[in-house]
Amino acid sequence: MAPDVAFREIGNGTFSPYSTAQVVVVRDSATWDATIPRLGFSVPAQSIDFGRDMAVLVAVGARATSGYSARVTGVTQRGAGYDVHASEETPGSSCVTLPVVSQPFVVIALARSDAAINVAWTKVVRNC
Repeated sequence: MAPDVAFREIGNGTFSPYSTAQVVVVRDSATWDATIPRLGFSVPAQSIDFGRDMAVLVAVGARATSGYSARVTGVTQRGAGYDVHASEETPGSSCVTLPVVSQPFVVIALARSDAAINVAWTKVVRNC
């Protein structure tokens, strides 16, 4: 079994600028300043010590309605890289949704590494 890697969630939201699934690894404050404000929430770069940590933005991509969300459920080390285990939560058939394009995302912080980042997606249906 692959060893677990500690991480913490920095933030998440429903409207990112990414219309397709994306993974953005942020290893310095300049990249943070160019990426994070585009997500519509304000988290200062000082909240991450880039000498010790890095951030990973995982975006689901565009969805046709409201009711979608993204979560990171774990990070494991595999060889020289990391697997970020992410779930896309989708609205169940009993959920009321709005006809608005949503683009869910989540941002996590973990120990700084030059390792490759792979995202392993699962879909979870959330019943309302």
